[in-house]
Amino acid sequence: MYPMLRDFLVTEDAVFSVISYVHPEDGFLALMRYVKDPEGNRIRRPTGERYRKVSFEESFEILKERHPEYVRKVRGDFYDQVVPSEDVVEHLHPRDRMDRILEEPKDDLEEMAARAVLELAEDSGVPESRFGVTGSLLPELHDPAESDLDVVVYGVQEFLAVRDAILRIQETGEGRDLLRALDYDHWERVYRRRSPELDFEEFLRHELRKGNRVVIGDRVCDVLLVRDESELSDVRWEEFETVEENVRLVCEVLDDSLAFDYPARWKVEVVESDTEKGYGVTEVRSYTHTYVGQAFEGEVIEVSGKLERERNSGELIAIVGSSREAEGEWIRVLKDQR
Repeated sequence: MYPMLRDFLVTEDAVFSVISYVHPEDGFLALMRYVKDPEGNRIRRPTGERYRKVSFEESFEILKERHPEYVRKVRGDFYDQVVPSEDVVEHLHPRDRMDRILEEPKDDLEEMAARAVLELAEDSGVPESRFGVTGSLLPELHDPAESDLDVVVYGVQEFLAVRDAILRIQETGEGRDLLRALDYDHWERVYRRRSPELDFEEFLRHELRKGNRVVIGDRVCDVLLVRDESELSDVRWEEFETVEENVRLVCEVLDDSLAFDYPARWKVEVVESDTEKGYGVTEVRSYTHTYVGQAFEGEVIEVSGKLERERNSGELIAIVGSSREAEGEWIRVLKDQR
């Protein structure tokens, strides 16, 4: 099966998360999340081998030392991690893993994942078969006492139905059983983990509108969209070149239908730019989860990021999240239409 966004790939010495719907011919776009380490604090249940989680920067450092052929420019002026197809020893699917958890949860976190999916399915009307689980639970490298949850919903309309259910929980305080809205302490923890350029109050103002996080038991559960295979007709291989390293734009959002995808995407019309080239931007993209779902159709947003040109179409795109931390980059709503 062709690797999809949020699948995981296992090689002889590392575990990678898939970060794209499309891939080069000789491998798969992915990001190292865990590396095998005899002193690591994560034990993978199926094999008993020890791993440790690695940061974005460390993953590149490790690969440049051990597997320099994995790190190369395939989409433009930046380096990607490409896992060669022949090096993949396991391909892990979120839906398959969720099915096994629903059938027989084996620890506290798996029990919470099962309850979260059952309750979200009941509240939203979305079948359980449209749910999966990613993050540390997928390769069974989770800490049952500490890890949070990453639940996948397949299909745009299915995701939006689940989102509506979470927003109802936020508004009414009524979940079906264990589900409840995040409290102030939860949001502070999320804020510290994301470390955005926005201050906490502005961060919270944006987050409360998104409906993509909920609490199950004592764990925060992120709900993530993966488009169904039938929804990928517009997906194509893209290559980029950097036009401006730092741009600031003010845009009106024309289309938010993929605001929760990866990358998150908005069709826009630029109304103010600090560079003449910026007025040619037709789309804003976020490659960091911090700004997924950040804005909606009809709103006016301020964008700080990179200006890039897609080489095949010539389209100018503003990119936010060119690094995982997105230092000096943001999307903020200036005029809220909702």
